[in-house]
Amino acid sequence: MDEIFTRHLGHPREHKYDRAWLGFAVEQLTDLVEGDGWSHEYPRDVWELRRLGLRSNQRRLDFSDIAQPWLRELAKQWMHWRLTVEEVSPVTTTCDLKALRRLSGHLTATDQATHSVAQLTRAALESHLAWLRTLPLATPTIRDETSAIAVFLRALRDHEDWAPALPRTATIYSSDYPRTTALRARGLSTHVMIQVREHLRRWPDPDGRFLTELMLGTGMRVSDACALGFDPIVLDADNHPYIHYWNHKMRREAFVPIEPALLTALRHQQQRTATRYLDQHAAWLTAPPPRTLSHSGLRLVPRLLVDRTGNEPFRTGTY
Repeated sequence: MDEIFTRHLGHPREHKYDRAWLGFAVEQLTDLVEGDGWSHEYPRDVWELRRLGLRSNQRRLDFSDIAQPWLRELAKQWMHWRLTVEEVSPVTTTCDLKALRRLSGHLTATDQATHSVAQLTRAALESHLAWLRTLPLATPTIRDETSAIAVFLRALRDHEDWAPALPRTATIYSSDYPRTTALRARGLSTHVMIQVREHLRRWPDPDGRFLTELMLGTGMRVSDACALGFDPIVLDADNHPYIHYWNHKMRREAFVPIEPALLTALRHQQQRTATRYLDQHAAWLTAPPPRTLSHSGLRLVPRLLVDRTGNEPFRTGTY
């Protein structure tokens, strides 16, 4: 596809809007031909998350690198469970899948557990964990991948019909995790924050400025700030404003109080979005969507490109 675009549209930095629109059109036509929903997507080795109604910076889950058929099928069952029942974010499932793909690669390289889950013994797991320590990975990454495998094995035991032949000894113990050292504080120093505030007005993009003001005033994560619905404001009994949002990391609703100046900035952002999406805003005024979280529908800060509805959140990568 990139070769076709380059041949007809030139360098990728040129005609970026045309390329974006064509890419969107190709996606829509492909979805129309191949179908969407779990019944169509589950049998495939690459899941397009948009076809499953999942909005995320992660576009797909790729199982094609898992060489062992039994592991690929169990990985699909687990990912389906994680997304639909446990409702974990696509970002988390992508990290979990990466751990399983690395496990598959090690099992292939060492010719272990080739044919059946019954061959996934404690010895095979110990071999994989030892191999992880030899890779140029940070200690937190090794811990995360070890944890992902542990959660995967626990899910197989909880669902006895998934892998009845799983050996009893195939488990991860607390001693398998690498030792951690205390991390340095990651907060920005005061003088850096002063510079951010002083120079924020120089940022020509109003969406970027507003998101920065919002995060400075509330402490929200960038992913939560970008995903806000068009009107996230609620008032308490004393008429004080709060932002009502879905905390993706904690997987729960949250309320955070805001100052009058930030409320004014939020109202200005609503005006910009309403002007940009006149029809969608008119529909929202006629029948506001129910205040259920996480949000779907018109966004407070919609995506910059390839979004004619205003329902796509501003991309954290763009910010």
